[in-house]
This record gives sequence, structure tokens and C-alpha cells, in this order.
Amino acid sequence: MRIVTDILWIVAITLPLCMVLVPAEGMPAGETVAQWVWLGKVWPWSAMCAVTAYGWQMWSRRGEKWKERWKVESFPLYVTWSLILLGGIEAVWGVCQVYGWLPSGHSQYALSGSFFNPGPYGGYLAMVLPLCLHHYLALRGKSWRDLDVRERMRKAGAVAVGVLILCVLPATMSRTAWLAAAVACVWVGVRHGNRQKWRDQWKRHRKTGIACVCMVAILLAGGLAGMYVLKPDSARGRIFLWRMACRAIVSEPFVQGSREFARPYAEAQAAYFAGGDYKPWEERVAGSPEYAFNEYLEGAVRLGVLPCLLLLSGVGYHWYRCQQRQEWTGVCAAQLSVLVFAFASYPFHIPGFAMAACVLALAGFVGVYAGGLLFPAVWIGIGVFGCNIRWQEKEAACRKWLDAQTFYRTGAYGTAADAYEPLEPVLSRNGRFLFEYGHALYKCQRWMEAVAVLERARDYTTDPMPCNIIGQALQARGDESGGRMKECYRQAEAYYQEAIHLLPGRIYPYYLLAKLYVTPHYLHLEKFEDMRHVVLGKNPKVMSTAVSQMREELKNMVLPESEKKK
Repeated sequence: MRIVTDILWIVAITLPLCMVLVPAEGMPAGETVAQWVWLGKVWPWSAMCAVTAYGWQMWSRRGEKWKERWKVESFPLYVTWSLILLGGIEAVWGVCQVYGWLPSGHSQYALSGSFFNPGPYGGYLAMVLPLCLHHYLALRGKSWRDLDVRERMRKAGAVAVGVLILCVLPATMSRTAWLAAAVACVWVGVRHGNRQKWRDQWKRHRKTGIACVCMVAILLAGGLAGMYVLKPDSARGRIFLWRMACRAIVSEPFVQGSREFARPYAEAQAAYFAGGDYKPWEERVAGSPEYAFNEYLEGAVRLGVLPCLLLLSGVGYHWYRCQQRQEWTGVCAAQLSVLVFAFASYPFHIPGFAMAACVLALAGFVGVYAGGLLFPAVWIGIGVFGCNIRWQEKEAACRKWLDAQTFYRTGAYGTAADAYEPLEPVLSRNGRFLFEYGHALYKCQRWMEAVAVLERARDYTTDPMPCNIIGQALQARGDESGGRMKECYRQAEAYYQEAIHLLPGRIYPYYLLAKLYVTPHYLHLEKFEDMRHVVLGKNPKVMSTAVSQMREELKNMVLPESEKKK
């Protein structure tokens, strides 16, 4: 009876968590909506297993009080073993990718597991590793002969998955994942250690202890320095990104409702570079991030400071309550790993990762606050969210978008625009889709429609290309009017300048601005010479054939004498 109940609970929990394994085949790069669709498909089966396990448990406890019959004392254990099982699958997946037996999720990386790139993959493994360590240390005091069958399976499984993760985790090259795993594992070791024994040893060997502490501090500082030197520009770029996110927060600390991250971040970065007081390395490392790579800063940008602080306070209090019980050390360590990883990554933007974090939090809620009474309500809420019809609609729209991209990439912009148009209501919050749609409209010479779509795209992407295309559309609109619409040229100039301020290291907006200044109806020769000087003399972040062609065109451009006199 107990074994059947255990199996039913693990199946009920594992089925929703398996959404992290759902491949993104037939979807545009980086799209994860298929994982939410999976949740909607498997939730009825998960709920059926949970209800059956509940019924079985309540029948076996029919002589106890009603509230006691609902309690699921082993729920944190079921959660941890579900995650260990999935962590083992991910680790084996990574090993197969290293040896070339399975393809990677990203063309630039050999190792990504079921994820799109190695960063979140490493974070997921870092979340599972302390669970394995906890189960191993919990049984370290018993010899193999003294363990029963259940304990032997528990110890062997924890060791096997832990070793696999340790083999794969360094290869992800995710420094944030390494740090999260180290912090969580150290915390597990401290929780399982004999504190009184350590106090006694400290009193007896104080000098040796101080020397060991100093040595550990030096090694830790050296490790952190090594992690920085490993990819210095990446670390600098992350720090610069956080600074710009903080500037966006300071500019509007109290947000009415919620907003997207892209627009306020882009405005903050453009304002910073427009001031001109920046270092050359900042121009080099600046980019167009989709996320803040810090879930706490991004939450403050999107929701405001006060809601973010309230949420963090609730999470901190919940973690404090959970860690007071020794048997929940594994769950608390996994939560700690996720919280550390969220400081420099974006785990909550990945459905499978976010679901794992929610189930870990649910494991604590079930035991700390309401016993088993809270679990059914939360599970029903997860099911309602997963079964939302809009996920199916978005998945179908993404598949059609992938088909339409074939026309877009081959230059059949009219056909692409017609294919994109019916998808816009469903994908209206996708920056890449809106940019492609707006660019296709621009290529079809539907200038103002392109401007409207690309202006909406700026709410969901920090890339300066929408500004460049808007500027070109407005410039073409002015040319079409025979120079009568001077305001179009002024607006185009403003958009080009905004693209320059957003990423000063890119050559293209300088080139577009130079071309604007030699337009017969908007002639500014001095400004043209300034822009030509920048294009010819500026070192681009990445040298390409396009940059060489732009330089060659401006270098060989000769203005008529009549225009020079004007």
C-alpha cells in the first residue's frame, strides 16, 4: 500500500515537472510555449494520480482526525526525488551531447541539455546537486549492510545522479551555476555537520582554525577572481547591464500596474550613452539584452520597488520557516540554489525551471502552513493556468510564424507580411515577431504601417534595429512626398540618433544618418562629414563585410558642386 502511494505521488509531481524536457522542435528559436502546452496536457493525469493517492491515504487513516488524514508528511521527499530523477535525465542528456550522440539546443554551444543554452541548463543542475548531497549525508552514518532496501535505493540514486551532475556542470561554463551549487552544497554540509563538535575543535585549536579560515578566504577570493578572468567582458557586460537596470528603477521606482522590461531599460541605456560620460569598455560590452540577468532587478523594473520588496520579504520568511526543520534541508538548499542563481540569470523566464521553483516552494507550504489542505487548491490553480486555451493558440501561431519566416528570409516580403498579419493578435507581445512583421511591411513600402508595428516592438526588445527601420520608413515617407513633409526627416533623424545612443558601438545608424544628411530635401553637409568621419574611423565591435561596404560607399561618395554651394 505504501509503495503504491509513493509511486502515485512521484508520478503526480514528475509529470508537470517533465515540461522542462519538452523539445522546441517546429518552433522559432528560444520559444518555450510548448512547455506550457505540455503542462495543460499532462495535468489531468497528474491530478488523477494525486486524487488517487489522497483517497488511498485517507482510507488508510480513517481512524484518525479529519485534519490529520489530509496531511502529506512525505511531500517534500516526493518533490526532491522527482527533481533528482529529472536532474539525472538532464545530466545523461548533457553527457550524450558532449560525445555528439545528441544534438545541442543551440548552434553555438555543444552542451545545453534540453535548454536553449548552457546557462539555464547549468542552473537546473545546480538546483538538483544539493538535493543529492542532502540524501547522501542523511545516510552517511549507516553502513551499507544496516540500510534497508528503500534507503539503499535512496543512497545509490543520490550518489549516481550527483556524480553525473559533477561531470557535466563544469562543462556548462556557467559561473553563476557553479556559485549557486557551491553555496547550496556548503549550506547542506553545515546543516548536516556536528556544530558542537566544531565549537569544541575551535576552542582547542583556535590558531589553527584562524589560519584555516584565512586560507579558505584566500582560496575563495582566488576562485572568484578566476571566474572573472575566465570571461572578463561577459562579467563586465553583466555589471553594466545591472547598472542600467538600476538607473531604470531610479527613474521610475513606483510603477502603476506592470510593464515590460525592454522599454524602460532601453531608455535608461540610451540616456546614459547620450550623456557622453562613459568609458570605452562600456561601449564595447553594451548589448541588447532580453532579460536583466537578475530576476530581482527585473522585478523592480517591471513591478516597482515596493511590490518587489514585499515579494522578497515573503520568500525570505518562507525559506526561514522551512529551514528550521532538519529533514527539509534538501528542499531549502535547492530553493537557496535557485535564489542565488536568479541573481545573475533568468530562471523564472523558462517555464520548466519556474515550475520546479514553484513546486519546491509548494513543498514548504504544504508542510509548514496548512498540511495537505493547501496542496489541492494549489494543484488546481496550476492546472487552470496550464490548461489555458491561449497556450494552444500561441503554440499554433508560433508554428505558423516559423513557416512564414521562410518567406521572410528568402526576400518574399509581401507574402511574409500577409502571413504575419493574422498572427499579430496572438504574438503581439513578441518583440522578434513584431520586428520581422514591421520590417516586411517596410520592404513592401507600407511606411506608416511599418512604423506603427515597429513602435510596438520597442516595448518588447532593446535592439536598436526597430529605431533604424522606423527612421528609414519615415525618411522614405518624406522622399515620397517630394520633400514637403520636413517633419518626417526630423523624426527619422531623431530615431537614428536614438539608435546611436542605445548602442554607440554599432556603425549602421551612423551610416543611415550620413545618408539622411545628403538627401536633397534635408541637406546638412557638415553633419554628413561628421558622420562619415565616424563611420570611417570607428572600430566596430565585430568587423564584417557589411561594415566594409558602408565605409566604401561613404568614402567614394562625391557631392555635386551645386549641392556643396548650398
